[in-house]
Amino acid sequence: MAEQKKQQGPPSVSFNSFIKGMNKDVAKYILPPDTYYDGQNIRVTAAHEKEGAAVVNIEGNKFITEIPCSPVATSLEMRDAIVLQETWETTSWLIQCYIYTSEGTYTRQFEGVGGNCIGVIHDALVSDSPGFTIDGVAAPDGGKLPENIKFTFDFSRYVLTFWSGGGTPLLNSVNVSATGGNYTKSTTLGGKLCDLEIIGYTTIRDDIYLFTTNYDGGSPEAEGGAGQIWKLQYDVSTLQVTWECIYNNNNINFTKQHPIQALGRYENAGEQGVYWTDFFNPPRKINVASPSAMAIDSKFLDLAPVTKFQIPTLNKVSEGGLLSAGTYQIAYRYKSYEGLVSNWSPMSNKVSIYGDEESDPFCNIEGDEIDLDAADLPGVDTSKRIEWKLRDLDTTYDLIEFGAVYMKTNGYDPLLHKYYTFKDAPNILEDITVEHTGTENMIQISPTEFQEGIGATFEKVKTLASKDNKLFLGNIVNTSFHIDFDARVYRFQRHDGNTVARLESESDLPRLINAANLYDADPTSGYTNIDVIPEIHDCICPFNDENLDTNPNWYTDDQYVFQANGQILGGTGPNISYRFVNQPMKGDDAQMDSAQYDNFTGDVMGYGYTGGLVNDWFLDTNCDLYSPDPNESCIVVPNETSAAIESLGVPAQLYPMNGSVENFKSVYQYSLYEGYARGETYRFGIVFYNSKGSPSTVTWIGDIKFPFSYQHDDGEEIGQFAVQDWRPIGQWNSWVDYSNYGFRGEMWLNSIGIEFNLDLSGIDLLGLGITGYSIVRCERKETDKSRFGHALSWQVHKIRKKTTGRAVMDQGGSPWTSYKNLIPAGNFTISGGSCTAFGLWSCDAGVDDHILPWYTGGTTCDEVQITMQQNILLYGPVAWKNSTVEQLYNTDYDIPFVGGDYLKIESVMAPQMNGRFGKLPVFGPEGGVGGVYSFFDSDQATGQWYKYYHGVTIAANPSGAGGAGWNANVGYHLGTPTNTDPADIKIPLQFAHWVGDGKTLDKNLENAMAHDFINVTNLPDPDYSIGEDDGWGACNRPRSIGSECVFAVSEQDIPWPDMGMGSGHVIDGHTAGCITRCIVSYERYNKPYGGPTYAERSKSIYISANHYSPITAPMLYIPDLISDITNTVFGGDVTVNIVDFTQQEKNWGQSKFNDKFKTLAEHGDPTELDLTDNNIYGLMRGCIYPAEVHPVNPEYRKGYHFASKGGGNNPYPDDGTNLHDEYRHLSGYKAVANIKSYIPLPLDFNVNEEFDTRVYYSETKVNGESADSWAVYKVGNFHDVESIQGPINNLIVHQDKMFFNQDKGFGVLNINPNAIVQGVDGTELQLGHVTSGTGAFIQSYQYITNQFGAKHQWAITKSNNSIYFFDALKKKLFRYDSQGLAQLSDISGLSSWFKDNLKGDVLKVDNPILRQGITSTFDNKNSEAIFTFHDKNVNTSYRTQVIMHDQIMNVYAVILRTLDECNTCFHMDCPESAADLATWPVPDLYLDGQNIGPGTMLGIIGCPGSVQVYPMQYGDIVVAIPYFEGLSELLEGNPVIEMSCPAGEDSYTIAYNEMVGAFTSFYDFTPSIYVNDGQRIITPNTENLCYTSENIWNTSYKKDRLYMHDVGSYSTFYGVTLASKLTLISNEGVILSKAFDNVSFHMESLMTDKEPEISDYDVQYDVFDRIRFYTDYQTTGWIETNTGDVYGERNIRKVEREWQMAIPRNVMAENPINMDLFNTDNYDPDRLFKDRLRDKYLMIELLYDNIDNITGGAKNIKFILHYFRTFFRASSR
Repeated sequence: MAEQKKQQGPPSVSFNSFIKGMNKDVAKYILPPDTYYDGQNIRVTAAHEKEGAAVVNIEGNKFITEIPCSPVATSLEMRDAIVLQETWETTSWLIQCYIYTSEGTYTRQFEGVGGNCIGVIHDALVSDSPGFTIDGVAAPDGGKLPENIKFTFDFSRYVLTFWSGGGTPLLNSVNVSATGGNYTKSTTLGGKLCDLEIIGYTTIRDDIYLFTTNYDGGSPEAEGGAGQIWKLQYDVSTLQVTWECIYNNNNINFTKQHPIQALGRYENAGEQGVYWTDFFNPPRKINVASPSAMAIDSKFLDLAPVTKFQIPTLNKVSEGGLLSAGTYQIAYRYKSYEGLVSNWSPMSNKVSIYGDEESDPFCNIEGDEIDLDAADLPGVDTSKRIEWKLRDLDTTYDLIEFGAVYMKTNGYDPLLHKYYTFKDAPNILEDITVEHTGTENMIQISPTEFQEGIGATFEKVKTLASKDNKLFLGNIVNTSFHIDFDARVYRFQRHDGNTVARLESESDLPRLINAANLYDADPTSGYTNIDVIPEIHDCICPFNDENLDTNPNWYTDDQYVFQANGQILGGTGPNISYRFVNQPMKGDDAQMDSAQYDNFTGDVMGYGYTGGLVNDWFLDTNCDLYSPDPNESCIVVPNETSAAIESLGVPAQLYPMNGSVENFKSVYQYSLYEGYARGETYRFGIVFYNSKGSPSTVTWIGDIKFPFSYQHDDGEEIGQFAVQDWRPIGQWNSWVDYSNYGFRGEMWLNSIGIEFNLDLSGIDLLGLGITGYSIVRCERKETDKSRFGHALSWQVHKIRKKTTGRAVMDQGGSPWTSYKNLIPAGNFTISGGSCTAFGLWSCDAGVDDHILPWYTGGTTCDEVQITMQQNILLYGPVAWKNSTVEQLYNTDYDIPFVGGDYLKIESVMAPQMNGRFGKLPVFGPEGGVGGVYSFFDSDQATGQWYKYYHGVTIAANPSGAGGAGWNANVGYHLGTPTNTDPADIKIPLQFAHWVGDGKTLDKNLENAMAHDFINVTNLPDPDYSIGEDDGWGACNRPRSIGSECVFAVSEQDIPWPDMGMGSGHVIDGHTAGCITRCIVSYERYNKPYGGPTYAERSKSIYISANHYSPITAPMLYIPDLISDITNTVFGGDVTVNIVDFTQQEKNWGQSKFNDKFKTLAEHGDPTELDLTDNNIYGLMRGCIYPAEVHPVNPEYRKGYHFASKGGGNNPYPDDGTNLHDEYRHLSGYKAVANIKSYIPLPLDFNVNEEFDTRVYYSETKVNGESADSWAVYKVGNFHDVESIQGPINNLIVHQDKMFFNQDKGFGVLNINPNAIVQGVDGTELQLGHVTSGTGAFIQSYQYITNQFGAKHQWAITKSNNSIYFFDALKKKLFRYDSQGLAQLSDISGLSSWFKDNLKGDVLKVDNPILRQGITSTFDNKNSEAIFTFHDKNVNTSYRTQVIMHDQIMNVYAVILRTLDECNTCFHMDCPESAADLATWPVPDLYLDGQNIGPGTMLGIIGCPGSVQVYPMQYGDIVVAIPYFEGLSELLEGNPVIEMSCPAGEDSYTIAYNEMVGAFTSFYDFTPSIYVNDGQRIITPNTENLCYTSENIWNTSYKKDRLYMHDVGSYSTFYGVTLASKLTLISNEGVILSKAFDNVSFHMESLMTDKEPEISDYDVQYDVFDRIRFYTDYQTTGWIETNTGDVYGERNIRKVEREWQMAIPRNVMAENPINMDLFNTDNYDPDRLFKDRLRDKYLMIELLYDNIDNITGGAKNIKFILHYFRTFFRASSR
């Protein structure tokens, strides 16, 4: 034997240490000795001194508190119906207030008259002696409520809220009873709820804020329920906990289905914000420092809070302010004391103000100019203020803030305006008036802040984080606010007895709709139902294309202009219809004075004509006619209006006119009735507003072409929509019979609007949260226009001169020469006559070679004018441009000519009685005596003016004597063309160009010009050329200068006779054509707004049309109120005005045609008067006509022009200074209302805007700010990462960098990067920030990996050094630090474990609150990253034993008892109904490998209704097994049955130690959430089947019990003490087979009387309770250690502080059932000749049960295992 031992050699020793932690991947043969195989509830770290690298059992957790039941919160307020009663203020009231508490009822009686009852109660509560009694006895301290009964008062809403604090007594309810009426109401904001669970948390400094609820909902889609926000504080020494319920609300919509991620922000003592998101509700915030937080309405928690709006309406413009002249719009927004801010309301209409009073003489009122002394060049200061009315406000907010836009530019860029806020006010009243005076503290804000408001709003957000004072939101879901509403409207025409709509398409077949069968068309008829037109159909109305080149049959085939009734101009759709409406504008009162009456014979005062000087009156060749003095009376004189209140179909929006004039000079009329251009196409849509004030996408209504002047509804007169509406006083006007012509009357103008009728009954307004809607339109930019305004036309003449002696003018036989230049027609001055060059009669018959004598009454003439047939002049605001555009304020609007432009005849007008103005001497030749000059009468009028108010009525080619029409196709009714193809009244142009006053247009400018055009009245001689400065004498010097105009060349001869401007047509003996004048519209063919197709419409941008209609409460519940809504919409871009201009001015010498002759002595009789200044030379002509004006409102014109030169602010000049008309117009007066824009649903757009890879960032927060910048997200402030990597699941800030996790990606956002910038000296480097541009704050992103990520939001945690995350898709755990990304699970030995054990819902469900998913934290005290995995629906096998069985009919009822610690099929709550049983799993049952059938679970022993008999135990389950032959025999003998449970549930917690750099242990606590404040970890009670010691239905198990970790008894979790285990491998000399003999280890045991860190002492005989050894085929089984201090044989001893133990022998039976080493059925411990354990390695399990064997409780001893040694010999076998 000795020899044999010698051969074996001395025993060898393997030494195990633990410094490298746990590894389950490496093969057992090669596992390093400083690594262990498994650990449970142990730790390898130095939490205390002298423990480094040793294994210790972990400290447990300790119960510290229970979540209290939520306190009752109740509010009191007045009933609205009472407060709004007119008699309330005189009503006496008596009320009794009851406050019910847990210690009694506090009561007091109050009385008063009117006012607010609740305010009276509050005043008493805050007084020194509130006077309450408790249960009939005076309450202490003057009747005060207990200190624990909290209350707060909302002064803006007069709401009093009560709740109880963290102590006693508790509030139960509050109520008020009233005598004689029900004045108040009580509302329970939050009820008493218990059994609450934590669903989220955050911290602010030392305070923990918990989110709780007891509501599950049953599914993630179910609505949420009540919830609470608590503040938890604990004493770090005593762990004493205090609670404060910050918020309890029944409507907060919390649910355990959606955990909460939150963060806190400390600003100051009074502002401490908690922000949170749950991916279910919108992101939200509460100020937890607010003493009144409990009273907040839950809707105010959203970062974008819920509200409703109205549009501010203009109420009054008055004196008493200091506003700058210009145009204003205002809006308002709501604020809460919590810092939340609503969106801005819809904007008011534009309001333009000027310094003049509206009571001033009409012509004295004009616009204002720029203040050159102000830095930003606003309009000059006025003394005006503006007052708006706001109705039906949302008074649930505390404050209301007003903002304004001062519109400084007429451009299309709204960014150039000035935006500012000017007032904050308490939000108390529903109806208020707000003034803007200009003296307020105006705080400028950015355009985007005003335009976007709070910017982007979010339906839900998955993750949030803060950095650089901004809040970041990741993974955005915001279902696009798009209303599924068919707003399309179609136009019909009468055709072949049917009224039909035709819808064209560029990509689809056309659709036809028959008005007779709108909804039930016969499918075989070729017609389509109006409500089934495909959404993407282009729906192009053929009427919109009037271009005969592309639509030659437009006039005959495509007059789709009517509603479905075929009578009303407009359109009809399934839900909307429209028609056109006029708003009359009073343009002028046209009168004759008494001097005029004297020139008529017959019925003078009756204003009829019976004979006399009518020819002279019209032609005005007699100088004795009417000569009013413009210095004394205004040329345009409209009456004032009454103080009418206007409404456009929205009852809450009233617009008083305040006695202003009824035209666009009135700020009220201009604000409300800006209209639309005739014949122009406008794109309209509708937007809806949600409860956050955000607009929906635009739903297209139609591309609507407005009526032409000649169109009309059936039954209405031709010209219904013409600009002019002459209303004579007396007889009606008729060009056929002058005797009925009305010489006195009123000129009214029509501004066109559109009236929509809507049926919204098909929309779930309440369910969708719709609070209002707006009709919107596309902005008509220059590129969209087809109409540019109206102009008064005039002819162009060429002059011929006779070169031989004077003779009777005769074309034949006399030598003539032609001037080579063109001039305006009808202005040539000849010798002779007492009143020349005034008449309209200088026209010819319309042929180029016909010469019209200038003066037909004489016998001699040597010069004549001829009309150019292809030239035309346009006067008026089609080109609103000054000759000196460089002058300040002068406008520079010109129409750039485009090929294809044309003119269209709008109307032919005759003048109202023309008169003369200006009384200055006129210089000219006398009596035709050559070379002798003299003066005319010094009282000679120097000018005439014409009011073109009388529309011509003449039929096309009428029959009858003397009734020949002007044209066979063109007729006129009251001036408007009628019964005509519009092609007949169109004049195509080949060239057009603006020309200034007295300026020249070089023929070389355009090939179409045959001659130079000189804008003067006469030329010096035939050879005069542009640029020459001499060549004429005093007689033929240009007597007048032509005004600014547009010179145009037509493509063909202009039909002057058709336009009433040729002399070839005689009516009643008079040349009407020479009297009348034509108003034309400048037009071009166009496809506006990018095109008419569905795809092109989807790119449109819409602006306000000055319309907003709120959805009121009754409309939500009364269908009739929403099925027939009529709204009138103006808000267009044109005005209708009486336009005035000076067609020709006296030649004062202000032009290049300068005075050449300073004295008469130089050219005539030297004895004549020496005139050194010839300002007396020249004649003038002024014109007034009604027009549609596009670029500006001419009523706000500033400076000299014809109608304002005669007096008031602009007296007629007498020295030639500033004589010409000025076109000065403050640009802000013509600004476009495009502050806010709206967009349609983009093409192929996904309505569900799930931007799951997008990160938004807020505005920058400044501590103490009044409005929370973290609630504002500009639309462009976002950045997207790669979508292929999956959604963003978490944002986390680490070491001043923000990281993002996706399913398959992990990266970093480059936020606000510091940029290195070269200094100005070329050497110095400076740090800057990238802050500009859309999304610029997030400059870029970088992927650290695009292969791995974190699918689970809560599977991410961080330490000071590292970020840890678990990739469930790859089943790997990662660490990221300064060294890069490391796959910890692979390199640290748990890769296989993760792959083998995670296989159920944990891979796809992310809700650890419901124990499905992953949760994590970092334990700073122990440097551990802790991950807990909750896996449900795992198909797991468990062992169960048959306890009893019995056959019941065709099934066997079997009682089973689990043999495993964690059988989740046994883990079921007691069923409350059969439905609960139906949800239980149905496991498959196997007996000796044979499937004996599914086991339908019938109940649990111990549950209510169950019967327990021996040998049943609580927790046994009853299953039903279908009967089959032999089943009874199989069940005999209490066999073991393997249960395959499909609803298995496994939970694991694992720790990675950052100091060790390895996984160190599994933990038996598996909480749903870790609450970590950076110092301590708190978790709720955890339901863990693996160690729950009590029956699972025991009510003592409560999730509202909170435990603090690392302070409890060792390895005691949630009151249950569990074992600590360590598994080692001894594999020294791995290639050798070994016989294992003994083990020894150094272990300390320290008793802690109190907390582990306070005191400890050594426990001499404490050691592991059980030890097990095994190899691949052998085992010792568990060995209970016996140190000798208790009865039994000692099997372990302590020698020199080292424990020693012999390794027992193998207990496996010789013939085991199987080779399961852990199945005790395979053991035979009494077997003789048991063999030693032999193998290449030895597994050693050490178990420390942490239980005191005497007391049965936790023994609270910490063991410290320093090393472990195994002694072995080489095996001799």
